[in-house]
Parts: sequence; structure tokens; C-alpha cells
Amino acid sequence: LFRNLLSMLVYYLFQRSRVSFIFILQILVLLFNVGLNTCFSQDCHYNTVTVNPDSTLNCSSSPWELVFEDEFEGVELNTDYWYTYYPFYLDGSCGSCRTHEDVIEPKQENQVYLDENVTVADGFLSLETKREEIVWMGQRRDFTSGMIHSKKDFEFKYGKFEIRAQLPKARGLWPAFWLFGENPLGNEERNEIDVFEMVMNKSRRYHTTLHHNCNINGSCGDGGDCEFDSKKHFVAKQTDSLFHTYGIEWDPNFIRWFLDGNEIKSEHRFVRLRKNEPVRCGELFMDETVKESKFIPQYGMPMIINNAIVWAGQFNGRRPNGKGLPATFLIDYVRVYQKEGVGD
Repeated sequence: LFRNLLSMLVYYLFQRSRVSFIFILQILVLLFNVGLNTCFSQDCHYNTVTVNPDSTLNCSSSPWELVFEDEFEGVELNTDYWYTYYPFYLDGSCGSCRTHEDVIEPKQENQVYLDENVTVADGFLSLETKREEIVWMGQRRDFTSGMIHSKKDFEFKYGKFEIRAQLPKARGLWPAFWLFGENPLGNEERNEIDVFEMVMNKSRRYHTTLHHNCNINGSCGDGGDCEFDSKKHFVAKQTDSLFHTYGIEWDPNFIRWFLDGNEIKSEHRFVRLRKNEPVRCGELFMDETVKESKFIPQYGMPMIINNAIVWAGQFNGRRPNGKGLPATFLIDYVRVYQKEGVGD
């Protein structure tokens, strides 16, 4: 995160001919505040818990069973499954529901999500990004785009989540497939699992990220204990001209990430203190005290697929220059599997 914010500062210092002292000071204050509210040490990604050292970490060996699929057949989106905006407000109001940020704050993502940018045809879902000026809630933005967000009945706790997609080919676009939710116990705990996110300036590099206690736009709440764990991956073949399958397996005791069926990353719920090694399924805990990851949610979360506009410095990306637009994030299918007795 610091790298991204510093990239923003460097961008404005060297790409803009005139930069005010006040602007630079604001960036430095932001970096300081993020440093106070963000955990960068690996140790603070965990709580310490007591367990029976002779007990075994049990994981289900049951087969995966398909519990949800959308193959995007027909000529329109299945609105029994999906919203085309963020359903933030229970009262039906819609301020930031189509922008992914508070409209009274300076815009970072420069898009408005519109229904007409979400289409279904020939067995594919298309999320189209266009360069067109639009005013939303009194604020001008330069792009429109598309997204889908699963409805309450299609929030899942644990499972195998999979999407087959071809990413858009244009600079400055930010396609992603992710889960985001809040603990229903009301303790303000929030988690996010990014199955993948990619800034299309470099179409062979993408990120898998976990967030704990962050707002839905990835930022820390007021005084929040906001934490990130991100890893960068490289794809052997282009993502904007070929279809790839992106997925996770989310269990009470681990999260595993997959690209085209191959595991590329894992997060384990329990880690031994002595050797700082994960406790894997079927293994003894061996220690009375272990570390428990905060990054593995134990509650259901909705699925989100969107095609955002990158803001300066995010993942070292550059804003769109209009070339290649309109561009389409093309999705073949979304599938969810669960194991009997695990999840809901």
C-alpha cells in the first residue's frame, strides 16, 4: 500500500508541471495516517490461541458438489442472482452504490457502473467500459463501466469459487473477481478475498489479495486495524486475448488460489509458533499455543465481478488514455461448489 501511495506522489511530482506544497503535504499526512492504521508486520496478521497439542486439524475429504452456477445463457442478466451495483444501503438510497466510493470525496475510481454496460449474449456476460462523460450525484466522471454483485440468497460461507474469463484489453482498466463481507455478529469485522485483480497495463501480471477490517474500497476505517496480504503472479499467456480460469478453495482452515486448475498460493488458518510453519489438514497441532490467521472469514460473503478504472499509482498503474475503449471484460461462467457439511 505504501508503495502505491508513494507511486502516486512520484507521479504527480514528475508528470505535473506545477504541484502545490499543500498537495504534497496532504500526501505525506495520508502516508503517516495509513502507517498508524495499517499492519505491515506478519505477526499482526494473527491472533494467538490455545489448543490441545495432541489434537488433529480435521478437514473434510468429501467431494465438491455444485451449488451455484451461472452460464449466462439467454439474452439478459439473471436478476434473481445479481445486482448491477453495490447494495450498500438498506433504505434503498444510492449514493456510492454505482461508484464504489463516497461521492463527496475526491474521486479515485473514475467510473459509474450502469445497467446498460452489463449484457448477456452468446453464452457470455459482458462488462463493457466506455469513455463517456457522465454526472452522478452531482459529480462528473469520465467513464462508464459494468459490474455484478450476488444477492443475499447467493452469499456463501466456504466453497470452491471459479470464474472463466477473458480480460479487457485497454490501459488503466482494473477487472476483478472478489468476495467481501461483514461479520453478522455485528463486531464491525470485515474481510475481503480477491480471487484475482489485475491492472491491464501489464496483462500477464495479476494480484491475489486478502484484506481484514478494511472498507469495501480497500481503505481503513476510522482508526481501524486494517491489514493486507497481497501476492503478485505472472501468467505465461496473455489474459486479454485468451480465456483463463481463476478460482479459490475456501475452507474453515485454509484458502487456496488456483489459475487454470493449478494451485498458486495458500493461506492457512493455524501456524505453529516454534517454526512458523502452517498446521495442515490431518496434522497434529503439536503446540499448546498457535497463531490463528485473521484473514480466513468464518461467515458468508457475496461475489463481486467488476471492471473498474485504476487511479494513479494503484498497483503502479496508469489511468486510461482512451485507447482501446470501449473494452469488454468477458465472462464465460461463474460456479460455486461446496462439500457436504461444510458451509451453507
